[in-house]
Amino acid sequence: LRKSNWEGPHLIPKIWVERAVIYSGTPLPVRSLHNPLPGSGLCWWTNFDRVWASVPRDAFAGYGAQDQVLLVVPNLDLIVVRNGESFSGKKVGLFWGGVEKYLFNPLMEAINEY
Repeated sequence: LRKSNWEGPHLIPKIWVERAVIYSGTPLPVRSLHNPLPGSGLCWWTNFDRVWASVPRDAFAGYGAQDQVLLVVPNLDLIVVRNGESFSGKKVGLFWGGVEKYLFNPLMEAINEY
């Protein structure tokens, strides 16, 4: 969130953190309305082109087993960690579609209402 700055010193050089969370330029996956696949950074998924329409462009995310999700939105000073039931049990069919529908969109609506 703060480009590795923790109470003053940088834990990792700032330039490497910036490079890790921006779009790396690799070919984009095939996308659809129900399959909003993000562009890849270096081990992070990026929203550089607003594939997740309700989420700010500077956001990046990671995901793990059982549909764990970490979302970071620097311009909102926001970090969200989600553990819980797998999205694959939902009828949306694809991982990022479930994340967007059941996590990102409601989260952004709640923030915008505040």
